[in-house]
Amino acid sequence: MSARACGAGTDRTAVGMRRPAGAVIALARLACAVGLAALGAAAVPAAAADAAVPAPATVAIPAGPFLAGSTPAAREAAYRLDEAA
Repeated sequence: MSARACGAGTDRTAVGMRRPAGAVIALARLACAVGLAALGAAAVPAAAADAAVPAPATVAIPAGPFLAGSTPAAREAAYRLDEAA
């Protein structure tokens, strides 16, 4: 499909209506800018509140072997507890 078929370079949209006048577009852009500015202003106090929250204490864990899951003895004990319940 060519750009001309899509209405490019014409003053009409695909449904045959006139495009908005320059003043309408400028007003829409202004409304969008005001809305974005309001959202940005509302986010500033939230960011300041986040900065006031202290970071939790951390514990350094040295490198070494890591056992994922359970040992065979722990797994058997869990199965026995499950069967007893």
